[in-house]
Amino acid sequence: MEITPTLVNAACDFLKVALEELPDDDSARRMVESMCDAFDPELKYQLLVMLLTNSMQSKLYLHPKDRLLSKKINAIKALRSCGNVTLLEGKLLVEAAEIEATALPKNIDVKRLKTELMGTGYQIV
Repeated sequence: MEITPTLVNAACDFLKVALEELPDDDSARRMVESMCDAFDPELKYQLLVMLLTNSMQSKLYLHPKDRLLSKKINAIKALRSCGNVTLLEGKLLVEAAEIEATALPKNIDVKRLKTELMGTGYQIV
């Protein structure tokens, strides 16, 4: 399946509307995350790139041999604690990093994140 710019834009618009229309609580966030889980990995990656295009600084890289769920969760927690990153953004960043080195938003404290990512299988490159 080819991921066209039109498809990426439509998916981005869908997520924005879902986040705007649903209440700002954990159950709504989980619902949006479940919707994202249904997306093709390449679409998720392109969505992430589109959402972060204007605010890139560093790149997050995952060693392919370390894809255990507990380490993924710890990497998301590290991202959230080192910058103004929502749970959904953190999840999308980490999932995109499994495919390719992924740009991080500028508001991330990179020095602190490097330390917090130790032992997760993720690193800043």
